[in-house]
Amino acid sequence: MQNGYISKRILPAYVGAPVENVKGHRIHFDIIQILIDNNIVIDENEDILCLNPSFFEKVNYNHSIGLEIAKKTIINDFNQWAREANLVSYSKGKTFFEQPVFGHFQWCYSAPSYIQPLYSTKCNKPGFVVADVIFGKTTTLSDLNFFIDKLLISRSFKNLPSFLPVIIVDRIDRDALNKLKELNVFVALLDQFFSDKYTKLLNELVNVITNATSIINKNPDYVHHLFESLSKSEGKYNNMAGDLFELLVGYHFSTIGCSYMKSKQIIRYDNKMRELDWLIKKDGKTVVVECKATKSKIDERFVNKWLTEKIPITYKWLIDNQYNRIQFELWSVGGFTDKALEILSKQEKEVKKYRIYHYSKEDMIKIAKNTNDQNFIDIIKQHFSF
Repeated sequence: MQNGYISKRILPAYVGAPVENVKGHRIHFDIIQILIDNNIVIDENEDILCLNPSFFEKVNYNHSIGLEIAKKTIINDFNQWAREANLVSYSKGKTFFEQPVFGHFQWCYSAPSYIQPLYSTKCNKPGFVVADVIFGKTTTLSDLNFFIDKLLISRSFKNLPSFLPVIIVDRIDRDALNKLKELNVFVALLDQFFSDKYTKLLNELVNVITNATSIINKNPDYVHHLFESLSKSEGKYNNMAGDLFELLVGYHFSTIGCSYMKSKQIIRYDNKMRELDWLIKKDGKTVVVECKATKSKIDERFVNKWLTEKIPITYKWLIDNQYNRIQFELWSVGGFTDKALEILSKQEKEVKKYRIYHYSKEDMIKIAKNTNDQNFIDIIKQHFSF
């Protein structure tokens, strides 16, 4: 369902095994370790696991990232709907990458509910709404194995609060739908739950993330179209703009002209995978861009890791592959803490074999003004005014 790659933080939600100790059940982490030890799953780096291509020919990292962004968006919007409907506690829902746990299992979403019959008046305790999401394919019965396993095991626990199980899908076959009805599961079909337009735009977003390099090279204005669509979304696609910041940076570089651009460039060095947000050639220079769209300022911990771990390994890979005149750029919408700025400024002055630059939102706007990139400025001001 993830085209061969998955973030470690969300994988437990798609495994029918508990993340906490449960008598008679093997814990999720042990199962994954067995798969890694037998080279069925490859531990690519601290964040990502990959299915061995020998078992799955359609491994596609960019597509997997697009699917994760779409699923996170769906869960965020479901949470928004549930709390506005007073179905769940307004501020206590946990979503996709926040590792929501209920009944010893991880789900894509969980939130306490004070609505009867979920709420227990006898114990004065809330029930829960839990949900998983499948997107990008027609859901079959085999796709639901992880969800059904979690559901049936959870229902066997004594003293577990009442809970409402929800599965969110964009398409589903008849056998899978009948099984879910048999199990009394709330099935949320995206085009009915939100709208056809909602599902269509999500598919467009997955496509543009999957094919970012090609789309930005051939039709960079399409990125502008996507941000315009988000502007008209009436509050849906919650926080998706941050996930599209990399596309916006690529859009900017395309408007000023580059001889080569590659989104999500995967490099492997020391038997580990690393991802470069953008690898660009411009005016005889090699530019590696790291994009961060967090609301909070980047701190010295992140900066130190970027400077002492990611840059040196990337530099060695670039030299081995005959890239030259190398510079590394860190684009941060949220800016930088004082300590991070101090470290960056020091490194930018001292390092000689490659160049280092850092840009805050204000710096980006200045750059865009100098290159007459008004679309970039408008999007930054509209979607990243934290």
